[in-house]
Amino acid sequence: APILFTFMRLAQGFSAGGEYSGTVVQLVEQAPASRRGFVASTAVFTSGVGILLSSLLVSSLTTWLPPGAMSDYGWRIGYVVGGLLGLWALVMRRKMAETDAFQEEQREGTVPARPLAYALKHLRGPVLVAALLAGYGGILYYVVLGFVPTILDSMTELQSDEALWVTTGMTIAYAVLTPAFGLLSDRWGRRRALISASIGFILLSIPAFLVFEHAGLIGVSLAGVVMLVLLMLYTGPVVALIGEQFPSRARYSALAVGYNLGSAVLGGTAPLIGALMIQWLGTPAAPAYYLVAVSLIAVVFLPRLRETRGITLRELDKIDSTA
Repeated sequence: APILFTFMRLAQGFSAGGEYSGTVVQLVEQAPASRRGFVASTAVFTSGVGILLSSLLVSSLTTWLPPGAMSDYGWRIGYVVGGLLGLWALVMRRKMAETDAFQEEQREGTVPARPLAYALKHLRGPVLVAALLAGYGGILYYVVLGFVPTILDSMTELQSDEALWVTTGMTIAYAVLTPAFGLLSDRWGRRRALISASIGFILLSIPAFLVFEHAGLIGVSLAGVVMLVLLMLYTGPVVALIGEQFPSRARYSALAVGYNLGSAVLGGTAPLIGALMIQWLGTPAAPAYYLVAVSLIAVVFLPRLRETRGITLRELDKIDSTA
């Protein structure tokens, strides 16, 4: 049973990674060029809502079920609810039409028979760019929203309930407000927003983590707001920018490979690296040095990207074909 459960959990994780990539592709290809940053960033909002609803379900079950029931059978309720939602999503997906951009590629006969092989052979550069963009975003996300709660709860003088409220508030704000930063990139530019976020992390990560370590509730909350704004300034625009790296004929396969590779290799290891740095340096503020280091690399890398704000996908494809 444990082996089967672990296998199914891994399959669920792989499926979720592919599903998120498909969501981004649908949003990028359906959005008008002038609002693609905003529309694509709603993927972050809906994903955040899903996380919040799952947390609400677990909290409700823990509260309503008698002691010991959660470990006996209560945990299965969550999987039943998820399974029913999965069936509903399957029905919805079967009725979903292809995007106009992809249908145009089909009419022109340019869709490859094996999109994944095409992506790995002809789009290796954009796949690498997508992996770096997603990986850096994953590092920022997992440290700010994944690792900071651990620091606040177990390594500072903040009370557990206070730390919980701070991190819950940050998670809710991240889910709700990220699309606003996607909209900002439609008006201000993708590169400008991402570079500004990276500079902000270079300058403010260490001071913010020192506040996390030594300040009270008000100081910690303010530092959390600063880190959250910088995080959203990056993750809001980057969703569209990753999708804009590829032609429609292989966008799904190429984006899925690049996004999930970067998220797994760079983002997925961020909590481990953060924990090791705390152990080596002996301070809860140690992950801030990791944020500064990767942000210094990002500041060198990001200006080399082209600005894609306001350009139609068709025009981007033409630029790629002549590059």
